[in-house]
Amino acid sequence: MPKAASKHGLERKFKPFRKGKGKGKSASKGSLKSQIRSKARLLSKLPPDDSRRSRLEAEKAALEAQVSEKATLQIARKNAMKYHAVKFFERQKLTRALKKAKTAEAKKTVERALEYVASFPNERKYVSLLRGGDRAGGG
Repeated sequence: MPKAASKHGLERKFKPFRKGKGKGKSASKGSLKSQIRSKARLLSKLPPDDSRRSRLEAEKAALEAQVSEKATLQIARKNAMKYHAVKFFERQKLTRALKKAKTAEAKKTVERALEYVASFPNERKYVSLLRGGDRAGGG
């Protein structure tokens, strides 16, 4: 026998087929580091002449490579966010300087500085070209 409709209308929001149905636990493998730990534990228990040993060592090496790649990507993302404003303002100043540059040599120097700002790798700490409104190289 169905329930009578209430005044607040929550029975539409919480439909009967949804009640008590969580997403459930998915069969996840866990984090990369825990997978590496479990492979290392399993390798320590296996005898040296076991046929599974080489496969497990290869899997462990692949997981370690993934961890290191993930760490470098995280550093690159952090540096990109950290130095975004600095790079933006330097680009603005250098484009202004490029418009004001009179000689071909000065234009070439400013263009090289613009290329430096644009193509600086995010994996490393950004070293600014400009200090206090003046060019560090004396331009």
